[in-house]
Amino acid sequence: MASTGADFDYSAYLGDGDDGMYVDVKKRRDGWHVVATVDSDSAHFTEALPDDGPYQTRKEAAAAAVDQAMDWAFDNDVKVTKKDQLAALKFLMTP
Repeated sequence: MASTGADFDYSAYLGDGDDGMYVDVKKRRDGWHVVATVDSDSAHFTEALPDDGPYQTRKEAAAAAVDQAMDWAFDNDVKVTKKDQLAALKFLMTP
């Protein structure tokens, strides 16, 4: 799948302020897709990740987006609060 990345201005952010991931969900012809971009100030890079999907519903894609960001955060020792996870999920599920 292509790598379109998430638009920082219109995405949910999960991270600690220095390192994190911007995630969003997009409706396409074949279903819902997760778009994500890693933004690391400490490592000095920004990288769009391959799009993930399709998912049948916005809710499934939103949950996958948060899971993807949390997996990345865990693997990179970035602390994300439960409150931020829930806020991101709510944001992603809102049309």
